[in-house]
Amino acid sequence: MGVRVAVALSGGVDSAVAAFLLLQRGCEVVGVTFTTPYTQNCRCVADHLRIPLVELDFSALFERMVREYFLREYLRGRTPNPCVVCNEVLKFGAFLKEALRRTAAQFYATGHYVRILRAAEHRCLVLKGRDAEHDQSYFLVLTNAQVYERVLFPLGEMSKADVRTVAREARLPVDVERSSRDVCFAPAGYRSLFAANPRVRGGDIVDWKGRVVGRHDGLVHYTVGQRKGLRLRLGYPVYVQRLDVEQNRVIVAPRRLLYARSVLVHPVNFVGFERPKAPLRVRARCRYRQQDVPAVLLPQPASFREAPEGAAELRFEEAVFAPAVGQFAAFYCGDVLLGGGTVHSVLFPS
Repeated sequence: MGVRVAVALSGGVDSAVAAFLLLQRGCEVVGVTFTTPYTQNCRCVADHLRIPLVELDFSALFERMVREYFLREYLRGRTPNPCVVCNEVLKFGAFLKEALRRTAAQFYATGHYVRILRAAEHRCLVLKGRDAEHDQSYFLVLTNAQVYERVLFPLGEMSKADVRTVAREARLPVDVERSSRDVCFAPAGYRSLFAANPRVRGGDIVDWKGRVVGRHDGLVHYTVGQRKGLRLRLGYPVYVQRLDVEQNRVIVAPRRLLYARSVLVHPVNFVGFERPKAPLRVRARCRYRQQDVPAVLLPQPASFREAPEGAAELRFEEAVFAPAVGQFAAFYCGDVLLGGGTVHSVLFPS
């Protein structure tokens, strides 16, 4: 029997194929899953693969650190990404540690489309997955590089199409075609989470010059860069530029006023690297589905009057459309993830 690997099962196609591939390589595979009201189908996958399944109850931590974070950020007028936080706190944090302890496994594996480069002196670098469309390195910007010494990513060199082919041929009991891109704890859509929240109330939609141009149904229904659903007839298109929580207003502007050259990132996390002391040329993005673009990472912010201690400025060579406060910026050097952090402030043209 080969090395023992604890594989984090979600009930989806990616984690099921990851477990299957490790079995094919001769590993002793133990399925692990954290029980929340939103996990499903893991027992069916484990039974099909004839592997044990260890269920760990992390529902309280998930609710407190992921779901409540998500609700809190939206109510603050920010744009959260719960998957980034879940990876930091659970999947590559508390859950990983407990899974290794409970299973006595040498390694921990997931179905992420990510690669690991094992460098000298036990240093591990996170690389983009080979499938550019499904690469998930962005979601690891807050993680600690030290955990990757004992992490395997069996799908890192594969395409999504190849993973689906493996799942079909192995007759795995999963929905092969489904891609999980929704918030797992809001199957009816994230807005359903705020349906009965008394803090969500209507208010004014104001243009970039301060003129009232319409009404909104609650700030949680709007995100920076949004055009649809504004119900405005101005004779020209406008987009959400900012959410003013204090005055409960949605600020809209023409598209040209949503391009930003700089964002302030705080807090900042580097994955396997020291914080640079001088400006560093990188490629970066502020949303998962955006393309990486050239930028300079400034360890000492220059464009923002007030910056929290430890913040960094990300200055793009060409302005990017609608970066949102609360989202996460990721910095790369080629395929290597350098790090990232939360978008704290954005400099839009006035």
